[in-house]
Amino acid sequence: MVNYMIKLSQWFRCSNSKMSLSPLFGQKIVAISDCDFSRDCYFSYWSNSLYFIEDRYGSGISFYLTKFLRLDYNFNYGEASYPELMLLQMPDGQYEEIKRKDTYHIHTAGFVVRIIRNTGIGLMFNFWERESNYFWENRNREFIGGYVTYEF
Repeated sequence: MVNYMIKLSQWFRCSNSKMSLSPLFGQKIVAISDCDFSRDCYFSYWSNSLYFIEDRYGSGISFYLTKFLRLDYNFNYGEASYPELMLLQMPDGQYEEIKRKDTYHIHTAGFVVRIIRNTGIGLMFNFWERESNYFWENRNREFIGGYVTYEF
């Protein structure tokens, strides 16, 4: 069993494809900041299953309003599948074995203010949502946070 799980934990990630449009005087107007795909196997300590496999896709775009202000938006979509059967109590009290599958949606919006050269400080708002075929496991969360970037 352990050898099988180690084989599954092969990781693939394609990330940080960057393009920008600079039609006027070399000032960036639009930049596609991130396009990525990842597939990974994680050990699961929150459920009855030992591990799950996650596929995640994402992309982002940035709008440069001025030389000192940038607006960002990112979207990520992910699916997590639990290959082992899990025992689930149905709302009517009966038990059923299912293979759990979760779908994630993550929306992130924010802005960055340049402070010096390529360094900026930003504030972002994040909405995370999970839909699951496992009863009572649908969730959504909202986060807000600040950060420093060196890629203005």
